[in-house]
Formats: sequence, C-alpha cells, structure tokens
Amino acid sequence: MNINLTPEIVSEITEALKQGRVCHFKYDNKDFYVRMDEVRFPERMAREQLPVVIMQHVQAIADEIVAGPGSDYIFTTIARNRIPEICETGKMISVFFFTNDKYDSTFPYDLIRADECDVNVKINHEKLG
Repeated sequence: MNINLTPEIVSEITEALKQGRVCHFKYDNKDFYVRMDEVRFPERMAREQLPVVIMQHVQAIADEIVAGPGSDYIFTTIARNRIPEICETGKMISVFFFTNDKYDSTFPYDLIRADECDVNVKINHEKLG
C-alpha cells in the first residue's frame, strides 16, 4: 500500500510502527492514525480459507479501534491493505480517522489510491442519538 505523503512523513510512520503499534499524522487538516498488526495463519489451512481468517482479523481490529478512541465519535473510517498483500506479508496495515460528520467520513483516495486498499466506515450507533 502506497501512502501519498512526503518521504519524511512516511519514514516517521515506518519508524514509529517498528517501535510500537499506532502512530499519528495529519493530512488535509485531519488527524489520521496508522497501526500494523500481525496476521497469523494456522499451519495447515486450505488457501481458500485465507480470506476468512483475514476477515476475522479485520473485524477484531475494527472492533478494537471503534471501542478505543473511536468510542467518542459517530464515524470511524478504516482503510487497510488488500487481502493478497496481507497473505504475502502476514501484516495488516490500517489507516483510520474519526469524525462526527457523515459527509466528512469519506476516505481521501488522494492519500491512498482506491485500488490499493479496502475501506469500511463503522458507525457508533450509541452516539447517533
């Protein structure tokens, strides 16, 4: 997944991910966060099961993000690297941001191209009312 940021910011993100799990950057006056998670696959597993295992990881990570800092917001937008890349590297990279404005919850594809990531918007229904 290529992120359209300056080489300096990409380098800072890379170094921060090596030392911890979550890092922060600003893009278009909005706060974004990046985290990297290991995806472990069972030793003996049919290839067609890979997407199922990955989607279980995706759901667990999204739940953790929404329950953590995302709990203060209505919308959490999460982009992650695509399944073939996750299968190849064993690492899931998530880029996410929080907002209370439905019209501000769209992921900026000038940051990461649409063909390089999968995006979900999670809604905190408790905060809607």
